[in-house]
Formats: sequence, C-alpha cells, structure tokens
Amino acid sequence: MAPSAERKHTPRQVLHKFYEAERVFTSAPAGQRNFKTIAAVLSGDFYMEQQSALPWAGEYRGPQQLKEWLERVSEWTVIDVQNPEIFENPDSDKIVVLSRVYYACHKTGEKIDFPLSQTFVIDSERGQIKEIRSYYWDIQKLNAAMGYTG
Repeated sequence: MAPSAERKHTPRQVLHKFYEAERVFTSAPAGQRNFKTIAAVLSGDFYMEQQSALPWAGEYRGPQQLKEWLERVSEWTVIDVQNPEIFENPDSDKIVVLSRVYYACHKTGEKIDFPLSQTFVIDSERGQIKEIRSYYWDIQKLNAAMGYTG
C-alpha cells in the first residue's frame, strides 16, 4: 500500500463517485439506468455481503453481480447516502464510513433516514472499490417502510 501522498486516488474521491452514481442509478426509471459510472469504480474481484433480513440479502461478487443487486434494490427504494465521514489510516487500504442514508420507498411512498456504517477496501492505485460491508441501523424499520414482510 502506497502512502497517502503517493496515491493516485483518495478513498474520499472514490467514495464520492460511487455514492453519486448509486443515487443516480437507484432513482432512474428501470429502462434508463446506466451502470457504467458505477462499474468504473469497482474492481473486477469486487465483493459485497448484505444482511440476511433484507429483501436483497446475499453475497455479490464482481461488478455484474453488484449491478444485479442495484436492480433488486431499485425495485424497492432510492438510496441516497449523505454526509459521509471517512475514517482512514494512510497506511491501510481499509476505511470506515459513517453517514446518513435516505430511502424513498417505492411501494409505500414512505421516506426514512438513519445512520449507516460501512467498511470499504479501496484500491487507491486504480481508484476502485474492492469490498463493501454495510451495517444498517434499523433493518426492521427499513423493511416496514418498504412494505417488505420477508
């Protein structure tokens, strides 16, 4: 891992690109979603795991599976991550992000928000995300707002 002064891309730059692209993707109508902007910030060996109580639970490997995850999520809600606080060690490829996530739920029309914690593994040379692990504040509240009874 190169020291932060030598990095081509900062984790902050990569995350802001990802969050903006995720918001645009999940808010677009089904036939108008463009995955290219998101794919550009994902490594080929990307990995993400989502908690079992969610309608989009499971493990996702590679950019194509993240696209499939985003399609599933987009059926339920718009995701808008705001005000990320990024905690990083310049000698590590791992970062922790504390933020607020806003959901606009399609089935119920309900809008909710709550804290979100995520850990990321970033390839700072390539400017890509290798791994995401999300920790939702209140899955029961989110499922209720979406009308998901699982």
